[in-house]
Amino acid sequence: MGQEIDHWQFAEADRKAFFERLLSETQHLTQWEAAGRFLDAPATVGYELESCLVDQQFRPADANSEFIQRLSVPAVVPELARSNVEFNGPPQELAGDGLLKLHRELDESLGRAREVARGLGLKILMIGILPTLREDDLCLQHISESRRYYAMNSALAELRGSETVRLHIRGNRREPVVGAQEYRGEFDSIMPESATTSFQLHMRLPVSYAAAWYNASLLASAPVLAVSANAPLLFGHDLWAETRIPVFSQSVNVPGVHYVNFGQDYLRTEVSELFERNLRYPPLLPVAMEERGLPHLKLHNGTIWRWNRVILDGDDDEPPRQHLHYRLEHRSLPSGPSTIDMVANAAFFWGLMTALSETDPGISFHRARLNFYRAARYGMDARLRWRDGREYAACELIEAQLLPAARQGLIRMNVNGDAIQHYLGVIRERVRRGLSGAGWQRAWLRRHGGGISDMLAAYEAHQWSGRPVAEWEI
Repeated sequence: MGQEIDHWQFAEADRKAFFERLLSETQHLTQWEAAGRFLDAPATVGYELESCLVDQQFRPADANSEFIQRLSVPAVVPELARSNVEFNGPPQELAGDGLLKLHRELDESLGRAREVARGLGLKILMIGILPTLREDDLCLQHISESRRYYAMNSALAELRGSETVRLHIRGNRREPVVGAQEYRGEFDSIMPESATTSFQLHMRLPVSYAAAWYNASLLASAPVLAVSANAPLLFGHDLWAETRIPVFSQSVNVPGVHYVNFGQDYLRTEVSELFERNLRYPPLLPVAMEERGLPHLKLHNGTIWRWNRVILDGDDDEPPRQHLHYRLEHRSLPSGPSTIDMVANAAFFWGLMTALSETDPGISFHRARLNFYRAARYGMDARLRWRDGREYAACELIEAQLLPAARQGLIRMNVNGDAIQHYLGVIRERVRRGLSGAGWQRAWLRRHGGGISDMLAAYEAHQWSGRPVAEWEI
């Protein structure tokens, strides 16, 4: 959940005071990590799920305030747009029945939320980008009431100067199922970022191996994203398999400063290297605070959106060893298509990351980043270069090498064997049919014509059927 702030207008003195404290806290963190003041405990996992509130015509509904008030669950909070909400799952053990518990918690949480939405005449939809969005839905009139959001918009506008937010996304299909294969648009705020809704995965990292696990997360990101893509449509245009990736990046980045990025390099030895790299970014929320610990470091880190972001957790007020730990936030996966699909995506990512953490990445950071953007653009049609130096079709690589590796990673994490088989089987069937969420949306529109609302009606019915997307009728 985004940290709220008490004001959103800042002077140069605020920025100077903030940066001085940020620099001091970063030095403290480096010293604490070197001194071994971090917890080395079994991994726990959690999630953030962003979803859309829509009306009966599947248009965005600016109702998150009333919805959250009626639902009355502290872990459900507003997102950037008034039509978006975020569900936060409690941390839990991955070992044993962790995947099954995660699936059950998601179903129960969303079941209650659907009832509340129905009482408002609305629906909840889990999809990477809502295809019925229009450009005028992405203006400040539709921003949620949060000082944090206004402050980020103001700071980014100042860094852009006279520049508008420009989106330019070129698709890769000779015959797009709807619209053109290229989109250009200009906006006067960060609101295009609100078009993107995600299923973000969290895992507490064992500090002894945290740098290796972070490096493995970079390598695992491309194949997992390729098989999980669910955002092919934006404003009636058929673009990337996972159009969220360029939309988020272009909405927030400013000339010379990429606040949204894949990272700068692998880590050498310590996770604190990431927080040292954060010093290169002008602070967006320079709120000087009096509390002890590392509040400025945490706040600044929350405004740098790496697709794999490490978060500092625990009691950081001169921490004893048993409290301070790192948590990996994997940010690139889309919301939807269904709860079983999302848990399967999580199982694949966590298992593959665990397996890959046992050895060096095996490919250059540049190649890992190129794989990631190929996966976002082409989805299951992507070609990925792997550790043996060969280039593979994503589906071939996943079925032959990566699903067995993910299975071994989950076994290493002591996950229930039946759960491993069940959820990785969902990924295997998706690969064999060549059908992700993005693929299903395109296939439905190709078969039935360009009726996006009709497609969403079918999508929504399937979403709550309990079946994974590879089994949905087209």
